[in-house]
Amino acid sequence: MLICPQCQFENSHQYKVCQKCSHSLTHKNCHSCAARVEVEAANCSSCGSFIGTLWWVIVNAIDGGQPPKFEENPFSEGVYLDKSRRYKFIPNQAGKLLAEIEPNCSEHLYQGKVLDCQPLEKSVLTSLFEQKNNFTQEREEDTKDLEKRFTLWRKIGIPKLAFPYLSLKEFCPTVPEIHEAWQEGDKEIILLGDRSNWLDLSILWQEEPPSSLQVLYCLEKIAALWEKLLKNKCCRSLILERNLRIDEDQIFGLQQLYSDAKESTLNFRDLGQFWQGLLNQSKQPIAKPLEALIEQMVQGEFTNAQELSASVQNIAEDEQSNQKIEITQEEVDLPLSYLSAVDLEQDKEVTKPGNDETTQEEVEEREELVTEVLPMQLQSVVEAACTDVGRARQHNEDAYGLKTHIRRQQNNRGKKIQARGLYIVCDGMGGHASGEVASAMAVETIQQYMKDGWKNKFPDKETIRLAILEANQAIYQINQGNASYGSGRMGTTLVMVIIQDTRIAVAHVGDSRVYRLNRKWGLE
Repeated sequence: MLICPQCQFENSHQYKVCQKCSHSLTHKNCHSCAARVEVEAANCSSCGSFIGTLWWVIVNAIDGGQPPKFEENPFSEGVYLDKSRRYKFIPNQAGKLLAEIEPNCSEHLYQGKVLDCQPLEKSVLTSLFEQKNNFTQEREEDTKDLEKRFTLWRKIGIPKLAFPYLSLKEFCPTVPEIHEAWQEGDKEIILLGDRSNWLDLSILWQEEPPSSLQVLYCLEKIAALWEKLLKNKCCRSLILERNLRIDEDQIFGLQQLYSDAKESTLNFRDLGQFWQGLLNQSKQPIAKPLEALIEQMVQGEFTNAQELSASVQNIAEDEQSNQKIEITQEEVDLPLSYLSAVDLEQDKEVTKPGNDETTQEEVEEREELVTEVLPMQLQSVVEAACTDVGRARQHNEDAYGLKTHIRRQQNNRGKKIQARGLYIVCDGMGGHASGEVASAMAVETIQQYMKDGWKNKFPDKETIRLAILEANQAIYQINQGNASYGSGRMGTTLVMVIIQDTRIAVAHVGDSRVYRLNRKWGLE
C-alpha cells in the first residue's frame, strides 16, 4: 500500500495519484528549486539538493555479537540494510555506523542513517500491527501488563530493541516514533525518525540561555516520562546531554532511547544533579524558584514523578504571565492622500506633547502629506491564498479559509461597495500528532460558528472569542477521545481577520502573524 504524504490515505500500488486528495504518488517538488522529481529520488535532478527521506537506524548486536555485516562493503555507498532493498545505508565521514558501546551496558548499538528508497510504502511494522489478530487472539489494549505485551510483540516477530518505543508511543514526539523493526540473525534493527538535525539542548542553551518557563516545560515532559522509562529500564535516556534535543518549533524530545546499565537504578537525585550541571553551563542566572526545585531533586525530596510534576506546574503557573487571546477593532477613514487610516491615527498620537518616539521632522513630514480626510468608503476587496510544506517537513500542517461576500451598487453618481470577509490561517503545531487535522478543524469550526453567529451586525469581541473557544473545544474533545497525552496531543496556532465594510477585527492565538502594508511606512 502507498501512503499519501498529503492526507495519509492508503492507496493501492496501481494508482499514480491519491484516490482521496489527488496528490501525486509518483512525483514531488524539490524544496529548493520547486522542480518536479520522482518521489524515490535522493537528490534533485535540477539543483542537486538532497530531497530524500532519511531514517535513523539503530542496530543492536545481541549478546555482544560482532559489528553488523552487510551484503556489500559497508565502506561504500549503495549498501542495503534489508533484503527487500528498500533502505540504503548512508555512511558517515568514517564510512561506517557509529559504534555506541559503553561499559556495563546491556546493548552494543551501532547508529547511522538510511535512505528510504520507497518512501510512500507502508512499513512492515505497521502492517504487522494491523494484522496482529491473525497471529494471536489477544488484543494489545487488553494486555495492560508490560510482560504480557512484550510476549504479544514477540509472537508477531518484533525484536526486543523496539519494545520501549512501542510501549511509549503515546509520548510521541517527546519519544521518537518507531517506523520499522526486524531481526536478522543476531542483529536487531529498528528505524526511527531522523532527529540528528534537531538542536542539541545543551549547546543551544549555552548560546541562548533559556527562560524559566522553557526549563519547566522540559522538566514537565521528563516528569511525565519518568515512570514509564523506569519500567522499561531506559531512564539513562534523560541524563545524556547529546540525547536531549529541541526542534525548530521548540518541541522537546529525545533522539533515541538508551537502556540503563546492568544492576543500576537511576533516581531523582541523578536527574537533579544532571539538570543542575546542565543549567550551570548557561550564562543566565537561574530563577530562585527553579533553583530551589532542582535542589529538592538533588536532595532526594521527591519520591515519585507525580510530586515532581505538581511542583513544576505550581512554579510554571506563578511564572507564566496572563496570556489572553488578543483582539483589536478599529474604525478607519480613507484619506485623500495615500496614507492609510491607521497612519492617521498614529499622526494624532505623535502630535501629542510628551511623545518622544517620533521626531518633530517626522511629524511635520506627515502633516504635509495629510491634506484632507474624506468619509470612509470601501474601494475594493481582493483575496488570495497559498500554502507550502516548506523545507523541513514531510507533510503540510497548514490550513486556511477565505470567504468574501461583496455587494456592488452603481449609478450615474458613482459606485458603492459593501463587503464581508472572514480570513483564517492556522499552522498545525509541528512535531505534534495530526497537526494538519487540528488546523483544518479550527478553520472549519470557526467558519461554521461565524456563519450562525454573524448575521448583520459586525461581530463584537465576545462573539469572536467564543468562535475561537469553540474551535479549541472541538480539538480538545478529539484529544480526549483519543486519550492523547502531553505533546502527543494535536494543536494549532490561529490568526483571523474579519472585515465588514469599513470595520476590521484581528484575532490571534500563537505565533502566526498578520501584516499591514501601506506605501509610506511599508510592511508592519
